[in-house]
Amino acid sequence: TTPPKCVDCRQYLDDPDLKFFQGDPDDALEEPEMLTDERLSIFDANEDGFESYEDLPQHKVTSFSVYDKRGHLCPFDTGLIERNIELYFSGAVKPIYDDNPCLDGGVRAKKLGPINAWWITGFDGGEKALIGFTTGG
Repeated sequence: TTPPKCVDCRQYLDDPDLKFFQGDPDDALEEPEMLTDERLSIFDANEDGFESYEDLPQHKVTSFSVYDKRGHLCPFDTGLIERNIELYFSGAVKPIYDDNPCLDGGVRAKKLGPINAWWITGFDGGEKALIGFTTGG
């Protein structure tokens, strides 16, 4: 008989290498609260453009984990997102201009997503490669 697989991430449930997301810290914020946290704002409330920018907000996330709704840690580059499997991520969210990978100054966020798309940028000119996630939030 074939060992049972997770209906979402398709990993074998009896695989000793199957890892579970260990959970979020108590101070982690959900996506709506995280997006409005003043530590992530790139605008001063008195500046022009504060209420009028049209682009989706962009932030950096460090020390993140990607997982399915059952809590299995998952790869995000194997077609799961493209097959509309709901994957989420948690980590420390920082302002887009903050290049420091440490957690200091970040907003701990939980269950961001589901991830609608992922992408890679930054291969030209010796820049660091960055992985991006797009969510509906």
